[in-house]
Amino acid sequence: MTEAISIPLLLVLGFTLNLQLAIASFYMRGALMNMGGPVSEALAMDLLPVNQRATYTSVMNAMGNLGRGGLGPLISGVLQSFGGYGAAFSFTAVTYAISSWLYFQFFRRVEPDRHTFGWVGAMRARLAGQRAA
Repeated sequence: MTEAISIPLLLVLGFTLNLQLAIASFYMRGALMNMGGPVSEALAMDLLPVNQRATYTSVMNAMGNLGRGGLGPLISGVLQSFGGYGAAFSFTAVTYAISSWLYFQFFRRVEPDRHTFGWVGAMRARLAGQRAA
Protein backbone atom coordinates (compact mmCIF):
# COMPACT_ATOMS: atom_id res chain seq x y z
CA MET A 1 0.00 0.00 0.00
CA THR A 2 2.76 2.45 0.85
CA GLU A 3 4.33 1.77 -2.55
CA ALA A 4 1.11 2.91 -4.24
CA ILE A 5 1.04 6.08 -2.15
CA SER A 6 4.58 6.90 -3.31
CA ILE A 7 3.69 6.92 -7.03
CA PRO A 8 2.76 10.65 -7.17
CA LEU A 9 6.08 11.47 -5.51
CA LEU A 10 7.85 9.47 -8.21
CA LEU A 11 6.15 11.58 -10.87
CA VAL A 12 7.18 14.75 -9.04
CA LEU A 13 10.78 13.55 -9.22
CA GLY A 14 10.52 13.05 -12.96
CA PHE A 15 8.99 16.40 -13.82
CA THR A 16 9.86 19.02 -11.21
CA LEU A 17 12.41 21.75 -11.74
CA ASN A 18 12.26 22.81 -8.08
CA LEU A 19 15.26 21.42 -6.17
CA GLN A 20 13.62 21.59 -2.73
CA LEU A 21 10.53 19.78 -3.98
CA ALA A 22 12.70 17.13 -5.65
CA ILE A 23 14.69 16.56 -2.45
CA ALA A 24 11.55 16.34 -0.29
CA SER A 25 9.89 13.98 -2.79
CA PHE A 26 13.00 11.82 -2.96
CA TYR A 27 13.18 11.28 0.80
CA MET A 28 9.42 10.87 1.30
CA ARG A 29 9.20 8.40 -1.57
CA GLY A 30 12.16 6.43 -0.24
CA ALA A 31 10.57 6.20 3.19
CA LEU A 32 7.24 5.07 1.75
CA MET A 33 8.85 2.49 -0.54
CA ASN A 34 10.94 0.98 2.26
CA MET A 35 8.14 1.08 4.82
CA GLY A 36 6.09 -1.69 3.21
CA GLY A 37 8.94 -4.14 2.64
CA PRO A 38 8.98 -5.83 6.06
CA VAL A 39 5.18 -6.22 6.07
CA SER A 40 5.23 -7.77 2.58
CA GLU A 41 7.99 -10.17 3.63
CA ALA A 42 6.11 -11.15 6.78
CA LEU A 43 2.93 -11.76 4.78
CA ALA A 44 4.80 -13.91 2.27
CA MET A 45 6.48 -15.94 5.01
CA ASP A 46 3.15 -16.53 6.73
CA LEU A 47 1.33 -17.55 3.56
CA LEU A 48 4.02 -19.83 2.14
CA PRO A 49 4.73 -23.35 3.36
CA VAL A 50 8.04 -23.63 5.20
CA ASN A 51 9.68 -25.63 2.40
CA GLN A 52 8.96 -22.86 -0.18
CA ARG A 53 10.20 -19.85 1.80
CA ALA A 54 13.85 -20.15 0.76
CA THR A 55 12.87 -20.42 -2.91
CA TYR A 56 10.63 -17.37 -2.61
CA THR A 57 13.39 -15.34 -0.97
CA SER A 58 15.92 -16.40 -3.62
CA VAL A 59 13.61 -15.56 -6.53
CA MET A 60 12.66 -12.17 -5.04
CA ASN A 61 16.31 -11.24 -4.46
CA ALA A 62 17.30 -12.36 -7.96
CA MET A 63 14.49 -10.35 -9.57
CA GLY A 64 15.34 -7.30 -7.48
CA ASN A 65 19.00 -7.48 -8.46
CA LEU A 66 18.09 -8.01 -12.11
CA GLY A 67 15.93 -4.89 -12.03
CA ARG A 68 18.45 -2.69 -10.23
CA GLY A 69 21.60 -3.92 -11.91
CA GLY A 70 20.55 -5.26 -15.29
CA LEU A 71 17.31 -4.39 -16.99
CA GLY A 72 16.50 -1.24 -15.00
CA PRO A 73 19.45 0.85 -16.18
CA LEU A 74 19.08 -0.46 -19.73
CA ILE A 75 15.38 0.37 -19.99
CA SER A 76 15.89 3.69 -18.23
CA GLY A 77 18.66 4.64 -20.63
CA VAL A 78 16.54 3.86 -23.67
CA LEU A 79 13.56 5.80 -22.28
CA GLN A 80 15.72 8.78 -21.31
CA SER A 81 17.29 8.95 -24.76
CA PHE A 82 13.83 9.27 -26.32
CA GLY A 83 11.85 11.20 -23.72
CA GLY A 84 14.18 12.42 -20.99
CA TYR A 85 13.73 11.78 -17.29
CA GLY A 86 9.97 12.25 -17.53
CA ALA A 87 9.58 9.19 -19.75
CA ALA A 88 11.69 6.99 -17.47
CA PHE A 89 9.88 8.11 -14.31
CA SER A 90 6.47 7.78 -16.00
CA PHE A 91 7.25 4.23 -17.11
CA THR A 92 8.34 3.38 -13.58
CA ALA A 93 5.17 4.92 -12.13
CA VAL A 94 3.02 2.84 -14.49
CA THR A 95 4.84 -0.38 -13.56
CA TYR A 96 4.48 0.45 -9.84
CA ALA A 97 0.77 1.13 -10.32
CA ILE A 98 0.30 -2.21 -12.10
CA SER A 99 2.31 -3.99 -9.43
CA SER A 100 0.30 -2.39 -6.61
CA TRP A 101 -2.97 -3.30 -8.30
CA LEU A 102 -1.86 -6.91 -8.82
CA TYR A 103 -0.70 -7.17 -5.19
CA PHE A 104 -4.11 -5.98 -4.04
CA GLN A 105 -5.90 -8.40 -6.38
CA PHE A 106 -3.86 -11.39 -5.22
CA PHE A 107 -4.09 -10.71 -1.49
CA ARG A 108 -7.40 -8.96 -0.95
CA ARG A 109 -9.18 -12.20 -0.11
CA VAL A 110 -6.67 -13.30 2.52
CA GLU A 111 -8.55 -13.42 5.79
CA PRO A 112 -6.73 -11.70 8.69
CA ASP A 113 -7.93 -14.30 11.21
CA ARG A 114 -6.55 -17.17 9.16
CA HIS A 115 -3.19 -15.65 8.31
CA THR A 116 -1.52 -13.48 10.92
CA PHE A 117 1.94 -12.00 11.03
CA GLY A 118 4.59 -14.05 12.85
CA TRP A 119 4.97 -12.95 16.46
CA VAL A 120 1.59 -11.18 16.47
CA GLY A 121 -0.13 -14.44 15.54
CA ALA A 122 1.88 -16.34 18.13
CA MET A 123 0.88 -13.83 20.83
CA ARG A 124 -2.79 -14.04 19.78
CA ALA A 125 -2.70 -17.82 19.94
CA ARG A 126 -0.99 -17.75 23.33
CA LEU A 127 -3.53 -15.28 24.72
CA ALA A 128 -6.42 -17.28 23.28
CA GLY A 129 -5.05 -20.42 24.95
CA GLN A 130 -4.74 -18.65 28.31
CA ARG A 131 -8.31 -17.40 28.10
CA ALA A 132 -9.66 -20.86 27.26
CA ALA A 133 -7.85 -22.51 30.20
